[in-house]
Amino acid sequence: MTEELAIRYIPQRVQERGFQIYRLVFQDLNLEPQQEIRLAAFNELWILLEAESGIRISSDFGEYDYNNPKLSENIHEHADRIEILNQSSVPRKVKFIQVILK
Repeated sequence: MTEELAIRYIPQRVQERGFQIYRLVFQDLNLEPQQEIRLAAFNELWILLEAESGIRISSDFGEYDYNNPKLSENIHEHADRIEILNQSSVPRKVKFIQVILK
């Protein structure tokens, strides 16, 4: 998802979740080979902007894994319990806009 689309999309999603006030934080994560990050992102939305090959993201909203042909859809919006895994043998990057709901 492009940054421009995400910025236009976020106000609608915030309102749909019952909030009016929010704060945006750009997250640019560097993951070492086989590194996994677990996030407790309750009252937050994490909008995926970019993920290098080998990144898998799972959350209560669904999964993103561009290299998995069995997925019928790659989810770009994540929240609640989020797991980010670098499945590759080299460092990889993933970029999000974190929406903190108030």
